[in-house]
Amino acid sequence: MHLFILKPHDNFLVTDPWDPRYDKVYAQIVRAANESLAREMATLNCGDEGANAWLDSEFSSCDIISAEGEAGFIVRDYCGVS
Repeated sequence: MHLFILKPHDNFLVTDPWDPRYDKVYAQIVRAANESLAREMATLNCGDEGANAWLDSEFSSCDIISAEGEAGFIVRDYCGVS
């Protein structure tokens, strides 16, 4: 098993599933055997961005993270009102 961090990409050539910016999930950390299963698990916890935003690598990244390293934050998902 691995830990995966899933996040939206910073820019899109097509429609941005995270627009507008409310009622959306912006980061997920899941434990799974592989990237495909990690993306499937992320769909079970999505917001209004929809499942495809997490399944499609065009919209989101899915990277293995390690428990090794220095102390620090892994995810801080903050969305303020502008």
